[in-house]
Order: sequence, then structure tokens, then C-alpha cells
Amino acid sequence: MGEKTELIVKKSRIAGAGIVRIHKDIAAKLGIKSGGMIEAWKGKKWVIAKAVPDKIIGKNSISLREGDVKKLSAEENDKVEVTRHIPVKETAKKKIEELKKSGKIAGKKIKKSAVKLKKSISKKLVKKTKTKK
Repeated sequence: MGEKTELIVKKSRIAGAGIVRIHKDIAAKLGIKSGGMIEAWKGKKWVIAKAVPDKIIGKNSISLREGDVKKLSAEENDKVEVTRHIPVKETAKKKIEELKKSGKIAGKKIKKSAVKLKKSISKKLVKKTKTKK
């Protein structure tokens, strides 16, 4: 989860669920572009919705549709915490990149150890063959 901000609930006049409006400045602060997903939390209840940033909604407000207000058990002027939703795919991609880097580092260490071992064995074999002559 990224940065959090607390916003005041404003009920949208549009029925349905899954789309919220937040101020452009708040969207930028959270790293959300138009169509990006947000998480809105009230206590232990939460919703994931598509964000529509604009300048009409107040900087401290979030416009939630009726379905989302019900899911959160929220009322007009309640406070909710909002964060950018980070999809599992994005998290997995970052983790894979980290593992690739650590795998490359481990591979280099193994190769270096193998080269040292090869040199050591070669020296021992050369010593053994020289003494037998």
C-alpha cells in the first residue's frame, strides 16, 4: 500500500458503484491517474473503485456512489482513508525483478567459486602428476 490520505465522503447523485471522484491534486499526491484504481477504507470495510480526478470536487472530499457508500457503511461527511490500489500483477512483477537480480548475483558468486575450485583442483592434479614422474 502506498501513501494514505483522509477524505470526507460526499454522496454522488449517480447510482451504482465502482467509480469515485477525487480532486486532481489529491490524485497526483497518491500517484493516481484518470482511470486508476483506489482503495477507500472506513474501519475494516473497504472498496476498490476507479478514480476520476477533477477540480470540481473539494480537495478534502471524495464523491462515492450509493453502492460504495453502503459497502463502507458510511454516511455523508464521514471520513475515509484513501490509497492507490496496487494490483497483484504489479506487486508480482516487482518481486520477480528482485528475484532475477538476486539470481544473477548468486549466479556470479557460484561461477566465481567454480573458477576458484577448478584452479585449485588443477593445481592439485598438476602436483600429483609431477610427483609421479
